[in-house]
Amino acid sequence: MTIRTIGPGERYPMDLLLLADPEERAVQAYLSDSECYVLEHEGEIAGVCVLHKKDQAAAEVMNIAVQEELQRKGFGLKLLRHAVSRARELGCARISIATGNSSVGQLYLYQKAGFRIVGVEPDYFTRNYDNPIYENGLLCRDRILLSMELEEFPLKGNRGEAVPLPVSIETANHYIWGARCDGWPLVERQDLSVKQERMPAGTEEIRHYHKRARQFFYVLEGKLTITFENGSVTASKGQGIEVEPGVLHQARNESADNVSFLVVSSPTTRGDRHEASVPGNK
Repeated sequence: MTIRTIGPGERYPMDLLLLADPEERAVQAYLSDSECYVLEHEGEIAGVCVLHKKDQAAAEVMNIAVQEELQRKGFGLKLLRHAVSRARELGCARISIATGNSSVGQLYLYQKAGFRIVGVEPDYFTRNYDNPIYENGLLCRDRILLSMELEEFPLKGNRGEAVPLPVSIETANHYIWGARCDGWPLVERQDLSVKQERMPAGTEEIRHYHKRARQFFYVLEGKLTITFENGSVTASKGQGIEVEPGVLHQARNESADNVSFLVVSSPTTRGDRHEASVPGNK
């Protein structure tokens, strides 16, 4: 299971979006200035989430939906947690979401994720939608507003210090590098970067080096080969390989299976990736 951003030119999963918001004109209105994420399960899009940054301090989940046959498997909660994490990254102090009075399951899910009911807009759906909406045998009439103050999270310890929330590939942003490789930034600071990456069989990265960053590759599953100027080293599950600054190297998967590994870099490699040869080397 992965959560990723809709790519440039990629079609929005409108059938899914309309599960949560049945009028396409309303959906199209907020898609243009929002971020859209999809949750993929077994190679298919199973869920979708649309996040809109309303201003410098607040974001709103405009749409969230999971394929009906895949509901009650925790996918909706994973999408919500991803949206909360992304709102924090955007510097927001608050995130909100709304649903109808008839959406009993959604109300439960949102409160389970940490949202609190903060208001009701009477007759919102009957005033703003052309056709009546029925759900769970009820007319969807009123709009229920929920909000989460992100300043409350992470929680505070006994001495008032921040207690970090767990992070995983299920909550981190997903990116694709190379032709078919996956990555998830778990920690991204100027002094430290931790990424989890996955390389399918037969893939490799472009040879490069970092002037400042020292890296450590730790294998979670499979076998990872690092090629240097004077030879190659292969690490299996539970083993790691250190790469010093200025050393030309290339990560490769020479096995027949996927390899998953952590890449720890200090400081970050952002702006510090140099391809081809090191001065003085071939």
